[in-house]
Amino acid sequence: MTMTYNAPNGRDKVREAIASATNDATAVRHDLTHLASAIGEEVKARASTFSDMSKVRARRALEQTNKAIRRRPAAALGIAAGAGVVLGLLLAGRR
Repeated sequence: MTMTYNAPNGRDKVREAIASATNDATAVRHDLTHLASAIGEEVKARASTFSDMSKVRARRALEQTNKAIRRRPAAALGIAAGAGVVLGLLLAGRR
């Protein structure tokens, strides 16, 4: 009576290890793809919120500037002229 022993040989072990590593890599890639997508959506949502907030702030600043100019037009004209002179001197000094 001959007894046979069916132990996996070295090639089978390597094939199993490769299959396991391939499955693990596929799962990691899948997880990373979903994570990157979720992060992208979060960044997109936050950028949209930031953009909306910036627009609101810019509108408020414009409204406040317009009100200040209407209340004191002479002061606004003087400030604008002074800023123009200073800017002109700064730019002329660079030549």
